[in-house]
Amino acid sequence: MTTPVRIGPVGHGFGGRHFHAPTIASARDCALLGVVTTSPERRTQVARDLGARSARRTRAVHP
Repeated sequence: MTTPVRIGPVGHGFGGRHFHAPTIASARDCALLGVVTTSPERRTQVARDLGARSARRTRAVHP
């Protein structure tokens, strides 16, 4: 088994919500670290829909 590629997208607009984050979360060889977005509503949506963490700042997702 290979180590999954760890990805944490920055920005969660239309493309992030409907394509990037769900695709990464479901990809077999990828791990969704979390999503960086300034929108509190979108941070809540990430947790609810993807079960992933989200943060306002990049360092909180990419330690």
